[in-house]
Amino acid sequence: IGELVAVRLQQEDSLGKLGDVRELIHALTQQWRHVTQDLRETRSLLPKAVATRLDNRMTGCSASLKTLQRSLSQLTSQMASQTGQVCLLSEAMDSGIRAIRMLPLGPFLEGFRTVARDAARSLGRSVVLEYEDKAAEVDRLVLEHIRDPLLHMVRNAVSHGIESPAMRRQAGKPD
Repeated sequence: IGELVAVRLQQEDSLGKLGDVRELIHALTQQWRHVTQDLRETRSLLPKAVATRLDNRMTGCSASLKTLQRSLSQLTSQMASQTGQVCLLSEAMDSGIRAIRMLPLGPFLEGFRTVARDAARSLGRSVVLEYEDKAAEVDRLVLEHIRDPLLHMVRNAVSHGIESPAMRRQAGKPD
């Protein structure tokens, strides 16, 4: 997906550069209009054959400029459309990949009940691990990274945070 995003960004950059080229061609067209007007005004000073040749060349240049503008406009339009499509596709793929990577928290935490129960039994204690919002979803990579630290916290909580049944009775607490 990263490569697709990079291509999209390159296309957007190229589209911006095409816009710059379009502005340059527009400025060139404006300058050409001034040049042709100046040449028409001075045409009478030229020999007829030179004036005719100049008229033909000006007409050819004007036609080429118009063709260039149309081609650039079509290319810019196509590129904008393609860039939009690539953007939609990359966003759809990104959403799909994120959805695939998301896992419900409930099954992940279910194994922690056994760890807490076994740790409590080994110390002669009783514990019930409870959690809410089992349907909450978390990225699989995040779950993989927090698994060991959470297991450590559960074991420490049972070991250091849960009193033995004798200490609980002595403090007047239920077993």
